[in-house]
Amino acid sequence: MAVLVIIHTNEEEEEEEEEEEEEEEEEEEDEEEEEEEKGEVEEKGEVEEEEEEEEEEEEEEEEEEEEEEEEEEEEEEEEEEEEEEEEEEEEEEGRERGGGGGGGGGGGG
Repeated sequence: MAVLVIIHTNEEEEEEEEEEEEEEEEEEEDEEEEEEEKGEVEEKGEVEEEEEEEEEEEEEEEEEEEEEEEEEEEEEEEEEEEEEEEEEEEEEEGRERGGGGGGGGGGGG
């Protein structure tokens, strides 16, 4: 009778130990899953940050391009104005020379 009780008690202890081990394994798995989920959330956050940085860089590049275009347009306008001024000066000089020379020639005749 005593032997049966000891065997029975050992079996109960083994079952309890197995149950405890299973519970521990389940807890570990749960913890791992939580960590993975946190990791995924962190990865998503990192991806979002990278996307935001890329968008900001693209916006900065676009602004720089617009600024460069504006500068080029201003330079072209300035060049055109300078050319117009030079042409006007040449026309005035031509009038002065032509008018002065013609008047002088008329006086000689």
